[in-house]
Amino acid sequence: PIDGHIQRLLGHVPVLMHPDPKSAFVLGMGTGITLGAVMAHPGLEEVVLGEIEPAVLGARPWFAAVNGDPLGDPRLRVRIQDGRNFLKTTARRFDVITADPIHPWTSGSVYLYTTEYYRIAKERLTPRGVMCQWLPITGLSSDDVRSVMATFAGVFPYTSLWQSSHDVL
Repeated sequence: PIDGHIQRLLGHVPVLMHPDPKSAFVLGMGTGITLGAVMAHPGLEEVVLGEIEPAVLGARPWFAAVNGDPLGDPRLRVRIQDGRNFLKTTARRFDVITADPIHPWTSGSVYLYTTEYYRIAKERLTPRGVMCQWLPITGLSSDDVRSVMATFAGVFPYTSLWQSSHDVL
């Protein structure tokens, strides 16, 4: 299981790293903790959530106490669509792009750890935009971890690594 502190960090760290964020894109709802952390920043004017599975939104009552009920925030725009494809097809640019933790070994998610995805995200960032990526360091080989880190840094040359007990951002 993924700890709530990682989900919070995925929301707070990229927003705090940007000098004046006004817009953000969050890929995936999950428990909504990452989205809630992003929405906790009052300076954001608009946040777009890309969620592939509409049924996930129905879990709202069960997680509202821990995620701050971000679905009720009027600044939020929900797009029921594959998040990567949303970024690929929109003309919008965001100050922050982050994602709920999505395991790279989960079926269909490996494309969120590729050069192509990182390039798409970079194209959707504003000039001073910040991208945040979660990576579990347990359950992956050290070669896998190094490969993902090198792939990310190959697209985003100004990269910092934030490590928790079992994860990195």
